[in-house]
Amino acid sequence: MKKWMTLGLVSAISLAFSGTAVAVDVFPDGAGSKDFCDAFTTLIENDLLEALPPEFQDLVSQLDPAVADINGTVTVDDSGSETVITIVGNGLLDANNELRLIEHILADTGFDNGVLTHAEVLAAWNANLNQMKNGQLGASNAGIISAVVPGLIEVLVGFLTFGDGDYEVTGDVTVANGSFGFVAALYDLLSGALEDELNLTLASNTIDPADFTFLPELVADADADGDGFSNRQEYNAFTPDVCAAKGTETFPVAALDPLIFPSGTEGEPEGEPGEGSVAISGDTMLEVGDDISLAVVSSGLTPPVTYQWRKNGAAMPGRVLPTLVINNICDGSVSCGGVDDGGVYDVVVNDGSSKTQYIAPAIEVRVFPLGGVPVAGGIGLGVLALAGLAGGMAAIRKRR
Repeated sequence: MKKWMTLGLVSAISLAFSGTAVAVDVFPDGAGSKDFCDAFTTLIENDLLEALPPEFQDLVSQLDPAVADINGTVTVDDSGSETVITIVGNGLLDANNELRLIEHILADTGFDNGVLTHAEVLAAWNANLNQMKNGQLGASNAGIISAVVPGLIEVLVGFLTFGDGDYEVTGDVTVANGSFGFVAALYDLLSGALEDELNLTLASNTIDPADFTFLPELVADADADGDGFSNRQEYNAFTPDVCAAKGTETFPVAALDPLIFPSGTEGEPEGEPGEGSVAISGDTMLEVGDDISLAVVSSGLTPPVTYQWRKNGAAMPGRVLPTLVINNICDGSVSCGGVDDGGVYDVVVNDGSSKTQYIAPAIEVRVFPLGGVPVAGGIGLGVLALAGLAGGMAAIRKRR
């Protein structure tokens, strides 16, 4: 197990010492500068990881921010002739969803939703980053790793900050559960390799939970905004966010705002706000010259009801009706003067009780050239969406 990992690590780290590797400051200092989408992308696009054995690159591919869900249960079975790594996600995509909760709070210096504050999250982040760099790896080793694989330390610290789970080693089988368990098990495996094969002396060979500050309110089945719905319930109710649509997030906003919560969710306290429901209907795959025609489908709202349509997260001036119509749409081409009506649309709905704000699950409108709408395109997009939501299971076989 350790041999195939360290062969690549030796090569990569030797490049760092030779000056070939250039550090990329994925997470510059300062509140609001933490970007996990960039970190995951930097990891998967890291040229130095090509020095690793091909089988390990399969594992690296699980860091693709579009599908990454690696903090459920990870099993490393080294008992046979081949090492088998099985990854089962927790059902919530990582880069722009779970970890985005941390990023969202860090970006808002005035954040205080009654459960968490910006100051509290920033203090936990800084303490954990310092502990990982200085208390675990040692400052010089952290500098080398940051140069070779920029973004890795910050991603690991993000998962550690959730604090859930643990890991257990039974013979040649390691089973890790939850975010903390995943990082602790990975660190345990890699620390031995770094010391045995590369003669790097780490500040600590194991991760002690007592050395880190956890934010359990951010765990999938906790409630980060105190509205009575778990983060998982809000994830399932609102459109999971992809890095390609960064800036239009609905899940992180809903999960951290007690006034935004799943409408019509089973188990909702009777008499509490949120007994209505909202959604958007309309065609989403159109051609140049067509009309966008979207409509709010709602029930259980208290008049008067107000609407505000948004495109790519920005309010659309004057678009305050329950329907949105845009005539003679364009695709951003030169012939359209650069106007692109495609994008991610959602609508913010407030009901007359003044207690509840709903954000309808966003939809992506795609505008194609004349005759360019893909045949069965909707089916293909649906399959991709289901694949993303599922999180999935990846079994990766490793040769010794």
